[in-house]
Amino acid sequence: TFTAGHTSIPVHLLGDATVFRGADAARERGPQLDARAYLCIRGALPVVKIPVADPQDPTPYWLVSTRDPERLLATLHAARTAASSSGASEATQADSAS
Repeated sequence: TFTAGHTSIPVHLLGDATVFRGADAARERGPQLDARAYLCIRGALPVVKIPVADPQDPTPYWLVSTRDPERLLATLHAARTAASSSGASEATQADSAS
């Protein structure tokens, strides 16, 4: 399970995340933002955009700010790999490093 703020989602329902910094992060938080997205963002930190791969979920992606986006990407990748190899029966906690 990936948790950001007070909300959680099983990692097997997440797609490949992308990091945005600086002006690109500002665009993701502003003009490019989909109003249906889940947001857990703070100030001018880099953001990680994580697609939601659940067709039943109207949320297209999560946008999460973090001081260490590479660590978050690595943690998500490891959690998704573990979930897929265990058939998503074993939850792995991946907390954002905000």
